[in-house]
Amino acid sequence: MRAWVGRIDGLALDGIDVRSAAEVGSGPVDYQPWIQASAVHGGSVEDDFLELQLWVTGTDPILLVSADRASDLPPGAPAITDRAGRPPAPRSIVDDRERTAGDELFGEQGDVIHLPAGTRSLMPVLPTRSGTGGSTSVIAAEDADAAVQALLAEAQAVGEEGAVTGPEVTVRDGARIVTASFVITAGGWGFAVVAVRAPGDPYATLYVTSSAD
Repeated sequence: MRAWVGRIDGLALDGIDVRSAAEVGSGPVDYQPWIQASAVHGGSVEDDFLELQLWVTGTDPILLVSADRASDLPPGAPAITDRAGRPPAPRSIVDDRERTAGDELFGEQGDVIHLPAGTRSLMPVLPTRSGTGGSTSVIAAEDADAAVQALLAEAQAVGEEGAVTGPEVTVRDGARIVTASFVITAGGWGFAVVAVRAPGDPYATLYVTSSAD
């Protein structure tokens, strides 16, 4: 975790704040990352974004890394404030069972989305907080387009008032990227999906994040 924090470059950040689950203060320790690091800056909507979350599971820890280059400012060397110390690992509250097509992927506000045909989980679902709900999943798919369409179709079936954006397809450095989202506004829930398949990859990797108002 700290090695990642120390090698972050290419972003315009005033600083990086590292803290433990006990210092986050937004819920029980068991439902927080073990250690978390976030960008510190002036608060502009165009600021670069960085967040690292180290989660405990029943087997190996999982490190989630999220970054976005949005600022026009030149990258710099951010100051690092490390308040985490070396806290003991909290107990794992994630479900480590392997999931395949038809199993639950995530649930928000009583609605459940399942893994599409031709997919399987690559890690446990992590309860990443976003609004009143939130989750992060990573799954493998034989067909990225079919998997993304299936997720959107099921979401529309259980949340008919929701709106769909995408799918949009781009190619970067030879990797084919499919992005899409679904959201029920005014107190509802939603999710975003990014599917990536580079040349030679045996399958597409789908990153799915859900949220709720």
